[in-house]
Amino acid sequence: MMTLALILIGTMVHIHTLDTFKVPQLWKDNVMKNCEGKNIDRLTLDSPEQANFQKFYLGFSILGLYLGVIYEQKFMGTAQYIDFQDTDFITTVKRLILCQLPMVPCALPMILVKKTSSYWMVIIFRTFLTPFMCFFVQYAFTKYIAIKLGLANTRKGETTDLLVYMVPLTKAGKVQNKEAINLISEGTQK
Repeated sequence: MMTLALILIGTMVHIHTLDTFKVPQLWKDNVMKNCEGKNIDRLTLDSPEQANFQKFYLGFSILGLYLGVIYEQKFMGTAQYIDFQDTDFITTVKRLILCQLPMVPCALPMILVKKTSSYWMVIIFRTFLTPFMCFFVQYAFTKYIAIKLGLANTRKGETTDLLVYMVPLTKAGKVQNKEAINLISEGTQK
């Protein structure tokens, strides 16, 4: 919800800036002088605010990551494989290569939609859907694919095993959370 609120605020700021700000000719001249010989796209030169706004939507990759993790944990049945990445070097390389293949279709808009396409085509297909879908697929399906292909450690663990990394056990030598320590010690004694 907070992410959507930030996106809405960012969009409102963008629209307000477009309505109230005109790019000074001096700025355009300086950009052309300083970037002489470089390929400056028309959008960046005419409206740096719109060029920045396109990059604003890259934040959707974080939303894709988050939703991908939730989907994987709830629906893929792989949550109990907490050390799936603990394999030898060759198996890890195979897993990295083969698990990236499902992301290829998600990344196609980066090739098919040119930066010079219409403004909203670039925003929707290049800077919104592509990072969102790539991160969603990466975090929702790769563990499942690796397990099905035999490229993952399939030792099942308890989710309490992860608490060792999540709970600060001491602060200045004092025990902070006795319940967490008891839970962790019970899990390690199994």
